[in-house]
Amino acid sequence: MSTQRLLRRIELAEKTAKAQSVFAPHCICFPEDEQPEFRWRAEAEMAAEVLCPIHGIRFRILVTRFIYRASWKYLQDFSQDWPGRSDQYRKAMRASFKATLWPPQDDDFDNEDVLILRDGTNSERGKRTGLQWRVAEYMAIRSFLKRIERAEQALKAQGHFSPECICFPEDEPISFSWPLEQQIAFALKCPLHGDRFRPMGLIYVSKWLRDKQQYFLAKRKSAQYRKAWAASFPLELWPGEEENTDDGKIFLKLKDGTSLLVYEPNWNLCGKTEPPVPLSGGNSNEHKMQR
Repeated sequence: MSTQRLLRRIELAEKTAKAQSVFAPHCICFPEDEQPEFRWRAEAEMAAEVLCPIHGIRFRILVTRFIYRASWKYLQDFSQDWPGRSDQYRKAMRASFKATLWPPQDDDFDNEDVLILRDGTNSERGKRTGLQWRVAEYMAIRSFLKRIERAEQALKAQGHFSPECICFPEDEPISFSWPLEQQIAFALKCPLHGDRFRPMGLIYVSKWLRDKQQYFLAKRKSAQYRKAWAASFPLELWPGEEENTDDGKIFLKLKDGTSLLVYEPNWNLCGKTEPPVPLSGGNSNEHKMQR
């Protein structure tokens, strides 16, 4: 799964889920529209280690550089409980930094290597190794995937699908008349989720039922199912008209004139003027009469 698709799933799923809800009492996540601001990388690392008991990762670590903030402004935020911020933001910041340790001693702000906390502990401002950052990134991705699944399952349970989702609903059997239709539908991927359904074994569909496919689609299928079907089989081309040939093959002729082979018998039809081939070994009636 590409990073772009993963981030898009996160954005759509979580925005839709949180748009109609408030923060749970035990949630210590930062609001989506108020990402945390840190003076030092050590603060970001310490805050990232604190996980929300409900959602796991509490904010996105996308910091590539750190913007300078004056010392007095930094200390004022801690002493005044981050004025101008929302209640959820202040709650998340309090969960990140213990009041007995933070902020660091203001007489050590000029030290470029370490921070001296309130209890005298030295905390490196510094740097993680490449391996540590890769491990942290991997764990963050795993947490993101779990959050996506929880958010999307909650939405699907209520019948909500993202506007860009073209997946088939999991609780509605897909009615394919031919194996080729399943191949065409499976080849098309959802821009958010990739595979839109699990391929399945097909059974024979009689002619009268195939003719009523559009009726059942309009009358007995959900809006999401029709959306997924239309993405696979656009109305300007489908449904196709069946055409039978003398050798038993069946083609679907689309509205633009394209013919698709959907059925080919695995036996050969004998012409009316061609006599059957005698069996080898002299067991045919004609061979017996000649003897």
